[in-house]
Amino acid sequence: MKSTHLPVFTIAVASLLVTGHAALAAGLRLKVTGTGYLRGRGVSVMLYNDTYSPVFFDQKNAGMQIILHGHRIATNGSVRLLPTPQQWDRIPRLDSHHVEPARGRIAARLSYPAFHFKYQV
Repeated sequence: MKSTHLPVFTIAVASLLVTGHAALAAGLRLKVTGTGYLRGRGVSVMLYNDTYSPVFFDQKNAGMQIILHGHRIATNGSVRLLPTPQQWDRIPRLDSHHVEPARGRIAARLSYPAFHFKYQV
């Protein structure tokens, strides 16, 4: 079976690298707040502060959320098992959420236990 996820993943990583480089060039500094998310001038980044509902898990606001000047401009970030996820498709389990203020880092570990698949964002 040919994987269609690799091109999407590659584009996503390339986009993050380009925007991250542009943010550094513009002098944007993100710091970990006491509430466990990254904040800079006019922007906040939250990572798995909201999780999927165990009953109605089709909402699209879990994962990474980017708030720019008070408006949510990007959300989600979960690895999905199908190229075009449907409403009732499986969702990842949030295994842990780490905040490291000294390193300026937030991270989440997730998995699909039935498939023995783990990843970190």
